This record gives sequence, C-alpha cells and structure tokens, in this order.
Amino acid sequence: GVRPEKNWVPFVDQGELRFIYSANPHVVFGGRTESGQPPMATLPWEHGEIRGGTPAVLIGDEYLTFFHSSTPWMRNRRRYFMGAYAFQSAEPFRITRITPNPLLTGSEEDFRVLGGPPVIFPNGAIYENDVWTVVFGVNDENCGWIKIPHWDLDERMVKV
Repeated sequence: GVRPEKNWVPFVDQGELRFIYSANPHVVFGGRTESGQPPMATLPWEHGEIRGGTPAVLIGDEYLTFFHSSTPWMRNRRRYFMGAYAFQSAEPFRITRITPNPLLTGSEEDFRVLGGPPVIFPNGAIYENDVWTVVFGVNDENCGWIKIPHWDLDERMVKV
C-alpha cells in the first residue's frame, strides 16, 4: 500500500516557505529548490525514526527544531520521545547538532484513555530572552509546555 504523507515541518527561510520533508536523510523542499543530504548512518539518536515537530527557528547561523520519534512499547503500541536538532541556515541545510538523548519521554504516569500509548508530541516553539518555550501534546489527551534555557539545550547537543 501507499504510505500516508505526514510530519512535514514548515518554516520560513528568507521570506520563502519551506518544509522539512524528512530528517534522515535531511530533505528540505520549498523556495525554488530541493535540498538534501544522504542518510546519516551515524546520527546519534537511538529512539526511533526522527519525525516532524516544531517549525524551525533561526538562531544565529542555524535553524533549530524540536522533533518526535517512537519505539515499540507494548501490545502493538509505541512510546514517544522528544529531541531537538539544528541544521545549517543555508542550502544544503545539513544537520549540524542533535540531542542524543530525549528531552522528554511519554509517560504512563500521565492520563491515558483506555491504556493508550505514552505520547509526547512537540508542536510549537518560541525563543525569547535565551529561553525556549515548547508546547506539546501529551498522550493524545492533554497539552503541556516546558521552558528550556538555551544554554541547557546547547550543553545537551552534540555535533554531527
């Protein structure tokens, strides 16, 4: 069958609407071109396939986005994770840094209807006064937010 298209991440780059189509390989559509890089076998993230999340925000010479991923959990359900990666602000938009460990993990301690999966799903991020405010869905039932000092996020990221 045909796999549904989802998890595209929009962002505005120098007035042009672009979309992160995939993280690994990192493919960006929009503007007048398509940019990409080959799959990165050494991408240091061991918590499932990196998929969509927050629109990328330009910080200095990099864009930064918070993403989600998932791994098998129990009874055909998955546990979700949130991480972040940065990429070049110019084509070919190569990934430059990533958090190798989750910033947040879906938890069974949060309310879940009918034993649903533990989900954390980042949707938006604002950067103000050197602090990130990230909003996210929790277990497909609730919403939450977290404030992350930029210095703390920087310390958690490794170069790719």
